[in-house]
Amino acid sequence: MAIRLINRADDIGSSLIANEAIIDAHKDGMVTATSIMVPAPHFEDAAARLRDCPSLEVGLHATITDEWDSDRWGPVLPVEEVPSIVYDDGTFFKNCVELWERYGDEKTRPSNDEIINELRAQLNKARDAGLTVTYLDAHMGFSWFHGLDDRLQEFCDEEGILYSLRFECAGFPEVEGEFDDPIDKLVAQINAFEDGKTYRLVGHPAYDRGDMVNMSIRGSEPHAISKSRDGERLRFMDPRVLKACEDKGVEFIKHTEY
Repeated sequence: MAIRLINRADDIGSSLIANEAIIDAHKDGMVTATSIMVPAPHFEDAAARLRDCPSLEVGLHATITDEWDSDRWGPVLPVEEVPSIVYDDGTFFKNCVELWERYGDEKTRPSNDEIINELRAQLNKARDAGLTVTYLDAHMGFSWFHGLDDRLQEFCDEEGILYSLRFECAGFPEVEGEFDDPIDKLVAQINAFEDGKTYRLVGHPAYDRGDMVNMSIRGSEPHAISKSRDGERLRFMDPRVLKACEDKGVEFIKHTEY
C-alpha cells in the first residue's frame, strides 16, 4: 500500500540553465526522470550531462512544436521530409492548435507519418548520443491529433519504450485553504496523498539566471519565464517538500518501476 511518486523534469536540452537545474534537482532533490528535447539547441550539452548521470531516467520528450519567441528551431529530419509540421522557414509551429489548423484547410493537416518519422529520428539521435531512452511523452501534448495516439503506442511498442501518456496516475488531491506560497500548497497535497496510489509530478526546472533570463513565450518580459521555472525547480528541491515526502513515506519511482 505504498504511496509512489514519479518525478519528471521536462525540457532538458532547451537551455543550458535548464540542463544544469534538472541535474541538480535529481542529485539534490527528488527528480527521478527527465524528458529530453532532441531538436532543441542545447541537446548535446544535455546528453553529455546525462551520460555522466546514469541514475537519472531518460525519456523522449517528443517534440513537434517550438513555443519560444527567443529560440526558433525545427526538426531533426530535413525539412523537405516533414513539410506538414514546419513553417515555410523550416521551424516548428508555436503550438499544437496552430499546427493542427495550419491554414484552415483539412487537407493541410499534419501528417501522422511525418510525425512518426520525425520522432524516430529524434529517438535514434538520442540513442546515438549514448542515451538509454526508456519512455516517451509529448511536448505540449499533441497526441489528440486524429489517429495519432494509437500510432504513438505502436511506435513505442516497436522501439521497446514505454508510452507514458497511457500511465494511469492519480490526480493530486484538492486541499482547502489559501496558500500564499505554492510550496505550502504542494506540501499540503503531499500530506493528503492516499495509500496505494501512484502520483506524478511534472515540472520544468530551471534557475533564474543565465540563458533562461531572456527566453520568452508570447512576448513575455525578461525573467518572467526564468522566475516561473525557478519556482518549478523548488517543487522538486525545497526542503519542505522533501521532508513532507519523507514523513508521508512516499516512494520515488521511475517510469520503468510504474
